[in-house]
Amino acid sequence: MNLISKPPVLPKKPSLPHRTSIATVCVSGHLLDKLAAIAEAGFDGIEIFENDLLHYPGSRQDIYNICQELGLKIEMYQPFRDLEGAPNPEELKRSLDRLERKFQWMDELHTDLILLCSNCSPSSVSDRERIVSDLRAAAELAAKYNKCIAYEALAWAQHVHTWEYSWELVKEVDHPNLGICFDTFHIFSRQGNINPITEVPAEKIFFVQLADAPILKMDHLSYSRHHRNYPLQGAFPIIPFMEKLIEAGYTGPLSLEIFNDEFRAAPAKRIAQDGFRSLLYLQSELYHGLILPPLPEVERIEYLEFAVDEARIAQLEALFLDMGLKKVGKHRSKNVTVYRQGGVSFIVNAEPESFASAFLLLHDTSVCAMALRVKDIQATIDRAAYLGCPVVPPSKLGEGEERVIAIQAPDDTLIYLVDSDEFWKKDFIFQEEFPTTLSPTAMYAAVDHIAQALDRLSMDRFVLFYKSVFGMMPQQVIELQDPYGMTKSRAMVSPSHTLRFPLNISDEKDTSIGRLVREAAGSVVHHIAFETNDIFETVSSLRKSSSQDRFLRVPQNYYDDLQVRYDLSAEFVAKMKTFNIMYDRDDKGEFLHISTEQFRDRFFFEIVQRVNGYEHFASINAPIRMSIHHERRNLAMKVTTALSPQTTGIVQSAKNLVVVFEPGCESVVDLMADIVGKERSFDPSVKASVLGIPAESAVALLAGADRSEYISINMHCIENRPLDDSPTPESTLCDYEFLFSKTEFFRHDLTRFLSFITGQTKPHEAILRKPRSTFIALTFPDIRTALPNLDILTVGADALELRVDLLREGSGTGTYNPIPSVDYVGKQVMWLRQRTELPIIFTLRSQAEGGRCPNSDEKVTQYFLMKGLQWGCEYIDVELRLSEEIRNHLAQQKGRSRIIASYHDLAGNLKWSSGETLRCYHMARSYGDVVKIVGFATNLAENYELEYFRSSVNASFGHPLLAMNAGQVGQLSRILNPFFTPTTHPLLPMAAAPGQLSAAEINSALNIMGQTPKKTVFTIGNACAIPLSMFWEKCFNELGLPHNYASLDRISEGMIQALTRQVTFGGAIIQPPLTGQPSFISSFTEEAQESGSIDTVFVRTVGNQSVIVGDNSTAKALRTMLTRDFAPSAYADQPVLVVSNSFEETSSAIWALRKLNCGTIYTIGFRVEGILGIEQCNSFESVQKLAHPFTVVSALCSEQAHLINPLLKLIDNHPAPRAGGKGGKVFLDLANGPRRGDPLGVAAASGWKTYGIADIAARTTVQALDVLVGQRVPFDFVRMASGGGLF
Repeated sequence: MNLISKPPVLPKKPSLPHRTSIATVCVSGHLLDKLAAIAEAGFDGIEIFENDLLHYPGSRQDIYNICQELGLKIEMYQPFRDLEGAPNPEELKRSLDRLERKFQWMDELHTDLILLCSNCSPSSVSDRERIVSDLRAAAELAAKYNKCIAYEALAWAQHVHTWEYSWELVKEVDHPNLGICFDTFHIFSRQGNINPITEVPAEKIFFVQLADAPILKMDHLSYSRHHRNYPLQGAFPIIPFMEKLIEAGYTGPLSLEIFNDEFRAAPAKRIAQDGFRSLLYLQSELYHGLILPPLPEVERIEYLEFAVDEARIAQLEALFLDMGLKKVGKHRSKNVTVYRQGGVSFIVNAEPESFASAFLLLHDTSVCAMALRVKDIQATIDRAAYLGCPVVPPSKLGEGEERVIAIQAPDDTLIYLVDSDEFWKKDFIFQEEFPTTLSPTAMYAAVDHIAQALDRLSMDRFVLFYKSVFGMMPQQVIELQDPYGMTKSRAMVSPSHTLRFPLNISDEKDTSIGRLVREAAGSVVHHIAFETNDIFETVSSLRKSSSQDRFLRVPQNYYDDLQVRYDLSAEFVAKMKTFNIMYDRDDKGEFLHISTEQFRDRFFFEIVQRVNGYEHFASINAPIRMSIHHERRNLAMKVTTALSPQTTGIVQSAKNLVVVFEPGCESVVDLMADIVGKERSFDPSVKASVLGIPAESAVALLAGADRSEYISINMHCIENRPLDDSPTPESTLCDYEFLFSKTEFFRHDLTRFLSFITGQTKPHEAILRKPRSTFIALTFPDIRTALPNLDILTVGADALELRVDLLREGSGTGTYNPIPSVDYVGKQVMWLRQRTELPIIFTLRSQAEGGRCPNSDEKVTQYFLMKGLQWGCEYIDVELRLSEEIRNHLAQQKGRSRIIASYHDLAGNLKWSSGETLRCYHMARSYGDVVKIVGFATNLAENYELEYFRSSVNASFGHPLLAMNAGQVGQLSRILNPFFTPTTHPLLPMAAAPGQLSAAEINSALNIMGQTPKKTVFTIGNACAIPLSMFWEKCFNELGLPHNYASLDRISEGMIQALTRQVTFGGAIIQPPLTGQPSFISSFTEEAQESGSIDTVFVRTVGNQSVIVGDNSTAKALRTMLTRDFAPSAYADQPVLVVSNSFEETSSAIWALRKLNCGTIYTIGFRVEGILGIEQCNSFESVQKLAHPFTVVSALCSEQAHLINPLLKLIDNHPAPRAGGKGGKVFLDLANGPRRGDPLGVAAASGWKTYGIADIAARTTVQALDVLVGQRVPFDFVRMASGGGLF
């Protein structure tokens, strides 16, 4: 954040009465990373948790050696379970044999203490004599190996679940090698009595484990496993317990054993630091004045500092002025302004390249710092430093300016420390006098409280921070009912009441707190309350002097209830209603308060008056205030939506097309008009949806035109001339550029291009819907080398990346050009698009981020990326290193393309837990549709830190994120990354990045990790209509999936239902389809529900449940097939003819056509009742009267297929459906198997675009594979792998 944050510089490690220890289970990550984090935090020792030992690949001696190097003592090995009260001698012997083995291990670990937990087995016996005998046997065995056993009573154990009973047993055993272990969680979760602890001899207290927790009513096991926290973070009486322990004479280690879901999800270093801080603070409270400098005496909040940019200063100043704060001074050397009223001072910081500017980039306008006036600055700094809080020195000091030191809070905001007015005099220039219109009783006395909105993982951290550094005490947790979910609030209050910080968290993303944390990218100030002595006079004065009334209007119902609830006088309630002031009361006094509207959905102000020592925050009124804020926000959004210009895909796709064509290429204008289904013209004076302009006239016609009215496309024929490396006038003036070849022209390539740039297809949205997605990074120097194998290369990929920086264009002298020409790159895009239907990612990776593109000339990079946008590439990769000007320009010009905002640090400097990484994330999010951050892993812990980073930002912001670690160690992160993972393939010349895996390798790894369990995929029904086993096996092998395939004859719905209940059921393709909505299917896709036909059944996991979903893959395939050579807009309002013996045989085709907004559907051979827009032709005359249909669908069986031939000849004589249109458009033949006649040949000869059952079945298989196994398989691969035919 442009400030040097230095770790505390201590004269020496604090000397503590008790050694500090922590169980390795408390900290996330691999054992070695846990040990490093624990040692770095300052602990003296560890409890080695058995699972950590078992998962470690090295020897036990290695672990001891590492601990020695790190200065850690292994205090105890734990846990050993289910020994005492064995149901029979054989069971006891097995347990003692196990225990003996552990003692042998402990010799290698050089530790002499093991934790024995009381027996939880239901088969254990309660006989006291048996339990004592078993414990004595264990103690005798321990003595043999010179080991000791610490016996602990688990709160959920079968028989011994209180410390008192465990102590009685230890006394009765009376063996020097058996003692007691105190665990505060087990004691206090059962409301244990701690007074008798003083009677336990110190030498029999073998170990002490500390854990705090909130007071909850739930089963003890779940309570313990999920809700423990560090000492003094919860509600247990830890200090009284410790006082009893010290009175008993205990001087041994204090160890932490914490089970907490949020702790396990957090980085190891952070959790270890908090743990050590809690033990340090605890011992300082027990041994007053011997360990830490005294608690600071805080006199007041000196000021609050707001981070703001120039664009927001005027809005923020207007709010301050309306709240009665006046501009009173400016900083001597920085763009910083002071506002003040009474005892409240605000600083507005708009200084570039400052801490405030970095904060602004991450969080937008909000409070970035505060200053506290304390009695002793140095003592406060020393205390914070001893507790592990970063101390931040000032930066960019001007001559004679005060050196103000700050402490960094857990959310990286700063807390400055001052002890007088001296810094005001040195750093600021004040007006000699500034007017105030407020009387003394109306002025603000001080800042009453500052409420913070925290991410859900930060509550405990802030409680410990405020408690240990400033001595603030937590009030009880309050649950607040927000209209969109629950919010939890816990206030921290200093003993002098000069500091009050309510802390708020919410697990729900749409609550006031949840939305604020998500949109502000982390913890920020929620509201600021001003204290006044007369709230009525203050509000009255502000309303007279302000430009607008900023206060919320409280409903009348609130005041009607208030009078009854508190027995207030009608006059007093009426007065509060007039001012919109709210009221609360506690056992000491009264509280009056009023809230303002929110500033840009961020923070708001509150004015409060405390009467007779009221101590709380009127939480009873918070739901009303939150509801009003939500209503105002929703209303503002509706107004904004109503007044904003609509930019939906439908509106933009209706734009006219201007086609710039080169000499001899006029026919492309006709082709484009045919594809989009619009009329065309070559005359600019004639209004037409597709206008053709010769290249030589383009500059004159386009230069002064309003480009918002049309989409312009420069059509470039590669045989005419190469593209110029420098921009040409016609290319610059056009939105898009399409390269084509006269000798090898693919209509579906142009169709896909036009559908995309007009917003009729949205590939990015389809990828976002997938639970997992990947793209393959092509590394060929010339893409033509890849084309023959492209169908195999792209199996399992959802997109492909063209690495422009890896392309190699020959210079003609035996060398390569350092940067390929625009013509060479454009042709690569053309050839690639002609051979694949996948979205293209256009990437020019710089040398600074692991590529080959020189870093020196950003303008070259910008030019190529602009060409990528012009060529209609679905994605362009824009590196964060590029200048802000270039990034913004590309974002403004992206059109329908999506930007992948990328940052690669292959040097290993990136730390996922650092504020710098979060800053990169938010900078990328500001202009990128996808955020891509790549680090380099040197140890497994960095992969765990990445996953914590991913879960945190995804929960808070939900922005598409591709986050990985490069290198071999980082391969785990590639496997775990769910969105757009880059992959390689054995057929590529090289991997695009170190550690890159193939899609098959990722799937295999997911199977090993249990994330992709082995399933069986079925085909049920007519095997002639569906692919065979060899095809499925080839698909599974190519994808690296463990699944099996099975084919079944047509079976009953009941048998299908039985199949779906099998654990290994992986889905099924069913032919002929099921109809209606079978009861065993839990959910239906839109295609299945609307068509009434189910040909695919698959399994989806929702939460912890598996849901059976019915789908119609054929319907999806038909829609895809219909838009292969025509854009969706071509079908709008066009007539359709369907020939079949029944509706069921064509329901999928009818659904697909209606989704394309076709016109009337005419049927021959069947009737459809009750559906508008479908009419039957029941006579030869009615067929003769038909307009020429745009689409003909035949579902006649193969024996009747010959009847289509005369029908097609009859139709060809009908008038075209549109003026300027041509006869013959799309013919679908759904008949399967050998047939009489050749309907497809007849239709093709008449100019129809024809699709037969083989193509449709292959498309259906593509769609089915996508939902059955979550993988995309190319159409050409399906045709090839199935032998080119399906019958």
